[in-house]
Amino acid sequence: MTFLMKVSLPQALSPVRGYAVALTLLLIALLTLACGDGTQGNGTPGGDASEALEETPRTEEVATHWASGNANDLRTLLHTSDEVFFGRVAHVLGQSETELPPGIAKDRAALPITSFEIAVESVMAGSLSPGAPVVIEQVGGTIDTSAGARMSIILEHDKLLVEDAEYLFFAAYKSNGTLSVAPFGRLQVSRDGSLEPLPIWSDLGALRQLSGLTASDAASRVRQSQ
Repeated sequence: MTFLMKVSLPQALSPVRGYAVALTLLLIALLTLACGDGTQGNGTPGGDASEALEETPRTEEVATHWASGNANDLRTLLHTSDEVFFGRVAHVLGQSETELPPGIAKDRAALPITSFEIAVESVMAGSLSPGAPVVIEQVGGTIDTSAGARMSIILEHDKLLVEDAEYLFFAAYKSNGTLSVAPFGRLQVSRDGSLEPLPIWSDLGALRQLSGLTASDAASRVRQSQ
């Protein structure tokens, strides 16, 4: 990495049980988004067509180094997780922002964090109770740039949780009591009842062990690996 300035990121950006460390390149990306380049749409100054395009926020991925070794096999993924459970995304609770340290941004630059309420359905490991709600905080969301545009931000190789979707979560606690889940720490239950990881992580050992299984078969395999 050629960017030499080191920045102490605020608490909300700290890694949880070694899941993810945002690279300093994250700061470069956010500053670019915050400052803008004074153009709209296709790079030409304003106009009706470009303004219409801005109505749908475009998505920017922030370069991130993920500790994917935690998912080399199912046993390791279990041991680096505090709670393992099936849960359904009930709804989005809201979005907050983690401001970057003073002096870094000339304008407004922040990292959005989206909070989701999850209805716990069944528990394989940990202290949660079925039927209880929990909160998962995920880095990502929508911000306003100084140019007046809306921008969707997500960490590289991740995707925001989908409302009403069911997942198998391998989660870890944050210092504020909410849960955090790496992109390789969750598998979505598909329409046919089988588990699907995000495609880019599908070759990791733990996900290969679970991908395509039904929820009940996956639960049995997780318990056998403890």
